[in-house]
Amino acid sequence: MALRLACGWLSVLAPMVLALSVVHPDGAGAAPRASELGPEIPMAEPSGGYVGRLTVTPDHGPVGTPLTVTGEGFPAGRDLQLVWRTVKGRWKVTIAEYHGREFIPVAYRIATVKSDANGRIAATFVAPEDYGFMHDIVVQQGDRLLTQTAFNLDMTVRLVGPGSGPVGTMIAVEVQGIGWRELEGSWVLLYDNKYTGFMSTVTTGGTARFDVPATGHAGRHILEILHTDFGSPYRNTQQ
Repeated sequence: MALRLACGWLSVLAPMVLALSVVHPDGAGAAPRASELGPEIPMAEPSGGYVGRLTVTPDHGPVGTPLTVTGEGFPAGRDLQLVWRTVKGRWKVTIAEYHGREFIPVAYRIATVKSDANGRIAATFVAPEDYGFMHDIVVQQGDRLLTQTAFNLDMTVRLVGPGSGPVGTMIAVEVQGIGWRELEGSWVLLYDNKYTGFMSTVTTGGTARFDVPATGHAGRHILEILHTDFGSPYRNTQQ
């Protein structure tokens, strides 16, 4: 994300963030949180093999992406549950001890769909505000998992505060789709290649919001979001 500080004023230029998509404020659509897709239901397990085939289109995108799920090869005329799988996060701490982060698997029912006479199903929904990267979309019948596919929730960043202002202006930033797995959940902000802060989304479902003051000399300044391991940023040259 490139920023220019000129004559004491801040203006936004051609936003770019390493390994992220950039979402402008006027293009950001409202999306439900994962827990708002539907009621929490038990995690089903396969039994006697998988049944049917499931496809999601597109197979990746940011929060708010319209999704179409289609399937075939299911028993005809049956009520089936379409399910989004994710996790609930928490810090494992005591008064004096830190034991890491814990993420508990959870499933939310998106919809109940009925297969037609040929065993086909179809449904649409919106990619929820959730932890980023891979999520299972599952078709289950009762406590039996029939089949599943996967959707990759892209990580995005956008400015949600003023795009210009004098030195000291608070730059409001929102990052969505931060992951929870190893190598997906630890990210930091660098301002002019200087470590500025660690972003945590353990309990916020993949979304981080924070403010950074505009500082420094007149001219261009660079804000970068880089992968880290709790405060030790590094560059992935493949990205």
